[in-house]
Amino acid sequence: MISLYLARHGQTEENIARIFQGHMPGTLTVEGIAQAEALRDTLRDISLDAVVCSDLKRCVDTARIAVEGRNLPWEKTIGGVGQVLPLKKLICNIFRQMWKRRRCSMNVRGVLWTT
Repeated sequence: MISLYLARHGQTEENIARIFQGHMPGTLTVEGIAQAEALRDTLRDISLDAVVCSDLKRCVDTARIAVEGRNLPWEKTIGGVGQVLPLKKLICNIFRQMWKRRRCSMNVRGVLWTT
């Protein structure tokens, strides 16, 4: 079975200042770095095949910390407001391929996906 793990970027200075970031790169706070390190600890014993990440600095910084020490292929998508579609399409395509292969077993709560 294929598993897909989704994570949001760590807390940023702009989050604290209540600044709408959009395409701004964002700078992780000490707490944001700690959140990425906690994600790394959670993922430590999970085998991963690749990383798909927004090209926004706050996302790349979070992902780098979360998978540090692993030699994984990276795919960066265009990030920011109004640019979520490439990542959404990628995820939807992964789910379609999994479903076609009958390898899809999902338990998604509180998330609305439309294609």
